[in-house]
Amino acid sequence: MSAVLVLLLLAVLAVVAVGAVALVRLLTRELGALRDDSTARLAELKAESAGQMAARTAEMDRRLQMLNETMDRRLSELDTKVDRRMQSATETSSRIDLAQCSQWIPGTENVSVSLTPSVYPKGVWSQFVRGSHEILEA
Repeated sequence: MSAVLVLLLLAVLAVVAVGAVALVRLLTRELGALRDDSTARLAELKAESAGQMAARTAEMDRRLQMLNETMDRRLSELDTKVDRRMQSATETSSRIDLAQCSQWIPGTENVSVSLTPSVYPKGVWSQFVRGSHEILEA
């Protein structure tokens, strides 16, 4: 009976060993298939994200180009306004100069201008007086 029991035990161990080998092979195949599927899915996701990134980049480039064009247009308009104002100021200054010249007495070589300290900020008048060749009293 003990020989039968040993043979039965050996048979059970052989079945367990064959089952373990089969299980290892099955797990190896399944894990290999899972790895292949994961690799393929990862490649698809990379391609999809690259496409999305390219679309976003193109959209951002388009928006930046629009912003650039808007800024250029607005700066150009501002430049035109400043040019017009400068031209107007120049013309006004010329008219004022001509008007003042027409008021001068013919034959007068020197023109005297009176400056008062009230129109200058504190400290500027004293700098002006120090830089003057004449002594002025405030």
